[in-house]
Order: sequence, then structure tokens, then C-alpha cells
Amino acid sequence: MDLDTVIARLLADEAVVYPTSTLPGLGARPTPKGLDAVFALKARDDRKP
Repeated sequence: MDLDTVIARLLADEAVVYPTSTLPGLGARPTPKGLDAVFALKARDDRKP
């Protein structure tokens, strides 16, 4: 995925996976929709951050 695609997805409040020195990271903009996207991918209850 190129940088323009990553930026577009972040601006659309979607989650992205990115490399780190150990494990892949999962992130999004800190907006309600962005956080919902991360919680949905992790199948996590939004009442348990």
C-alpha cells in the first residue's frame, strides 16, 4: 500500500496496518469512526477499551 492510499484511508476514518520494528501495528485517527474501525477489526467490545 502506498503512502497516498494510507493517507486517504486515514482521512476516511478507516484503520490501517503499518510495520514496526517488531510486530505490525494497527491504527486509525482518534475519531469515533476511526476507533470504531479498530474495535471492529479486533472484534472488541467498545465498552472494554
